[in-house]
Amino acid sequence: MILLRENHPKGQKQRLLQSQEITLLAAPLLMYMFFEIPLLGGLLTALSIPLFSQFILPLLVTTCFLKIIGLSENILEMLLEKVIMVFEQLLHLTQNFVLTTGQPPLILTIFSLIAGIYIYQNWRRRWLFLPTFFLLSFNYYL
Repeated sequence: MILLRENHPKGQKQRLLQSQEITLLAAPLLMYMFFEIPLLGGLLTALSIPLFSQFILPLLVTTCFLKIIGLSENILEMLLEKVIMVFEQLLHLTQNFVLTTGQPPLILTIFSLIAGIYIYQNWRRRWLFLPTFFLLSFNYYL
């Protein structure tokens, strides 16, 4: 929802920054749960939201509506399937842009999440990378 807030051209740059901020906020949790951080996560989120909201979602709703009224095999269903397959292949190309970190201790993860939220709420966003950097440094020295 944060990413859909602004629509003007200056908002495009702001949306990219916000998506990176969200990725940095979620990084400690991702490190704890999945032992890795996606390096292109914020960028892919910022790029995929307009694609989904303006193209894929209306296509999906139309396809579901046509399926409900009894038109089973239609061109929209095939188009939707092809679009999703292409999107999956593009996402598959980004699988190498992941930083494998290992699992940090739970207490440090909680501390990093709270610190990240505090930094985000107090508009010190240039320091938002510090909790994740702290966890990465701690994991490296373990």
